[in-house]
Amino acid sequence: MNKAIQAQKEPVIQEILNLVYDIKPEIHKNYRI
Repeated sequence: MNKAIQAQKEPVIQEILNLVYDIKPEIHKNYRI
C-alpha cells in the first residue's frame, strides 16, 4: 500500500502544480525549477 501511495504522490503533485500555474502564470515565472 505505501509503495503505491508513494508512486502516486509525484504525479498528483505535478497535476496540482500545473493547475496552479494555469491559474497564475506569474507564479510559474517566479518559481522556475
